[in-house]
Amino acid sequence: MSPPNARSAWANAPFFVAFSLGAMVAIRTMMQNPIGPGQDFHYHLMSASFAARGWLGDPDITALYHKVNPLHCNTLLYTLSFPFVTLLGPVNGFKTALSIFYFVGYPVACVGALAALRRSLWGAILAFPLCYVRVYTHSGFLPFVIAAPFFVLSVGLFWRVHHDATNRSVVDPTGRGLPFFMRAAMIACTLTFLGHGHMHAWLMLVLAFIALWAMGQAFAAHVAFSPRRALAAAFFSGLRSLAMVTPSLLPFAYWYVDTHYGPHAAPPVPLVPTLNVALAKLQMVFTILGQIKNDDTEFVLVMAFLGVIMAGALLSQRKRDRLPAPEIAFLLTAASFHFLPWSVSQQTVAVRHFDIALWLLPLVVYPLAPSRAPVRHALVVSAFMAYAYFRVSFTAKNLQLLQKELAGLHDMAVPCPPPAEIAYVTNGVQPYNWNTEGLHQVHETYAAMCKLDTPVYDTARSPHNLLALRYKVPMPAPVTILQSTVGWYKTPRLFQNFKYVLVRNWQPTEEELEEAMEVADRIRVSSDRGKWQLWKRKGPDVPFPE
Repeated sequence: MSPPNARSAWANAPFFVAFSLGAMVAIRTMMQNPIGPGQDFHYHLMSASFAARGWLGDPDITALYHKVNPLHCNTLLYTLSFPFVTLLGPVNGFKTALSIFYFVGYPVACVGALAALRRSLWGAILAFPLCYVRVYTHSGFLPFVIAAPFFVLSVGLFWRVHHDATNRSVVDPTGRGLPFFMRAAMIACTLTFLGHGHMHAWLMLVLAFIALWAMGQAFAAHVAFSPRRALAAAFFSGLRSLAMVTPSLLPFAYWYVDTHYGPHAAPPVPLVPTLNVALAKLQMVFTILGQIKNDDTEFVLVMAFLGVIMAGALLSQRKRDRLPAPEIAFLLTAASFHFLPWSVSQQTVAVRHFDIALWLLPLVVYPLAPSRAPVRHALVVSAFMAYAYFRVSFTAKNLQLLQKELAGLHDMAVPCPPPAEIAYVTNGVQPYNWNTEGLHQVHETYAAMCKLDTPVYDTARSPHNLLALRYKVPMPAPVTILQSTVGWYKTPRLFQNFKYVLVRNWQPTEEELEEAMEVADRIRVSSDRGKWQLWKRKGPDVPFPE
């Protein structure tokens, strides 16, 4: 007869086979589609490249930028991608890091959280399509998404510590498991902060609610027999919660003092919230879930997603948990989407919480064990796998179309021009098939590929002084992204400020081409009918940095 652990391993074997296939598809999809559709994807790819070059002492970077401080928030993405960007180059290294730490890392974190919660691991199959939430596909807030694995893992580990402490004599008679989960929770919370400050702030609020619930449960369990013991139990429950989050609060305090009172401090800008009524936000759910335009399949997949979640919830009834940590986290986050402002000082807030709620779904929607309800288990698992397959396949197809739109960009980098400042001119900012402004700042990826520089934010002013990548000198040129190709070469001081201009989708007349060549030379033309062009100002080169 097999021991219990062996029986458990065999019982989970089908899941691990399915999960391994999902992980391989996720890696293949990212490797075949290195450029994502999100608007800020290009900025973070460039920042990862510049951070790596700064840490290696590249004089072109250290002359312009402060070194990225890996103990500040919003830097974990750059730290994790550093070895890959250094060895494989900016584009290949960055896609490798995202594949490992997000597109596989988030599903793996869901497995870890579900295992800690002692729930069915099959919920983690949903994590593969849920990697493509709006904050990735539309916004491209990559430091935010890199914090997602540690956020969900923190919730699962937080529950496990309280559960094992309450039931120590039954689940952990040796006392060895509790310290392990406690340390793991500390690390996960700290990595969430390094990933993104917004994610960490929300995690602290969510864990505070769960901690209060746990304290109430600890008090209620003993108050009828001994009020003093009940108070002690509630106190030690709160102490455990505080111990798990305190290590993450230390780098937060360091970051806050350094950025608000240190050399990077700047006068704060007023917080201007953009309010949306809850009903209007509810009407936008389909817009948020929908990612692809010009294709009716997207609507079908959105409806399928809602159907799968509803079916999974209805067919997965289970016994009540005394500390429903994932459910508390999910409901609080989903409710916050309706009540928080849509944005604050042009930084989106509410929609990010919609995506956090989606990331928590695998922890709350999962099938019953096959031994308890084999038919319902099979139905839910089949629905999860079918949806994951069709959603990821459809997303991969549309990512391929995006790569074709960007194919000519690679021609511009063979060979790369000498380092200098580069501006960007584009006729249209939306890809053909993605509902995003993913072509708004493609020149940042080109800058990373060719070791050029392009100003994106004035980091001497709030709130951009909080960014991980900050200038140590005044911006070498103004931020220049022209969204019309009509007479772009006549823009005042364009070629005085920039040595290069990357131009997209400009089909000039002979007269326009002659006028442009009076002020600049066209030194690159892409092979895809000239959709991409690189122009260089006339006259002698100016030493870099200017």
